[in-house]
Amino acid sequence: MLGGGGSSALTWCWDFYVHKLGLYSVYTPLAKFCEGIPWPTAGFRPAEVKIGFSKPQPPAEPKDLVIPCSGSGLPQLEGVCKIDPSAPPEGLGRVYLYGVAQKDQQKPITFELRCAGPTQMILNIGRVWVLGILEIKLDGNPILRKELPAGPPGEGPWKKAEFSEQWKIWASDYDLDIPIDVPAGEHQVELYNAGRDGITIDRITLPRYVTETAPPVRAVGMVGANLAILWLQNKASDWGTIAERAEITPARDVRVTVAGIPLGPCEVEWWNTTTGEVANREKLTADATGLALEVPVLEEDVACKVRYGTAAQR
Repeated sequence: MLGGGGSSALTWCWDFYVHKLGLYSVYTPLAKFCEGIPWPTAGFRPAEVKIGFSKPQPPAEPKDLVIPCSGSGLPQLEGVCKIDPSAPPEGLGRVYLYGVAQKDQQKPITFELRCAGPTQMILNIGRVWVLGILEIKLDGNPILRKELPAGPPGEGPWKKAEFSEQWKIWASDYDLDIPIDVPAGEHQVELYNAGRDGITIDRITLPRYVTETAPPVRAVGMVGANLAILWLQNKASDWGTIAERAEITPARDVRVTVAGIPLGPCEVEWWNTTTGEVANREKLTADATGLALEVPVLEEDVACKVRYGTAAQR
């Protein structure tokens, strides 16, 4: 809702999970936060935020970047894709390399990399139809050509396979990692399928690639005439991490600057997203760059309301 949606996200299996297990209370904190917000008249627009540190930080070691590239509903990646190590993408889209069977779409996909040091680009091969031939160029120079055939189960290096009665062809699932050595500096990696049918890349991994200069925090919100609403999430605190009960590294010394808030005093309410209660209130002042909000420790997520102008004077 804080991203401009008409409602909260809806649960597909509401009858089995939410209703049967009595999980309606999970929505209560959101309902409490949204109560009284003048949605039609607030003049909301997407918040422009800058995320940084409130204190100088020691140099950080480069981190691995893992980008999923498969899944239903993803747009097809085309042309040139730049992967910025200081602002890495969370997803790229579907990486499907068409073969001769779709001649009009048989085009290369190129990745622009900026590597702080020597690394690898590890391509995880997913499904292959009939026969794929993966060709890879580094800065225009061919470095790899690998045939990836498809066939019945147990007759090749694939993990499983299925036959399409409609098209009379085999599709094989590989789950095969293909590493490419990439030197330090700026480089282009071009992927092309010279085979008969398609190849999917399910995952791309770049070890020791990420050199983020900002905290690992996601910010979503809206700014209106007298009210701004914001949700801050520690990126490490996603549903997978929570479901696996994995340890979450807190984000520390976070400063979020919200643009578009007029000069002057502001009243800030910090909300606990688990209980739906106000955890803290503070008075701050917006300057020419906007309003700077400081979060010393962000373990999971937090929401806030900022009132200013006439709303702050009431």
